[in-house]
Amino acid sequence: MHAWREGQQVGTALRLRAAPRFLETILDMTGVTGLLTRPVGGDQPVRTGPDGRPTVTA
Repeated sequence: MHAWREGQQVGTALRLRAAPRFLETILDMTGVTGLLTRPVGGDQPVRTGPDGRPTVTA
C-alpha cells in the first residue's frame, strides 16, 4: 500500500495483470463493474482534462 501511495503522488501508473478476487467482488456488489464495461462517451470523441486524463460526462 505504501509503494502504491508513493507512486500516486509522483504520477506513476500501475497496471494489474488481473484483478484480485476480493476487488472483483467489491466492484460487482457496488455496481462499478457495469460502469467500467460501458463504452466511454458512446459515439462522442474522448475528451481530456487539463491533466491529460480522459473525462466523461453523465
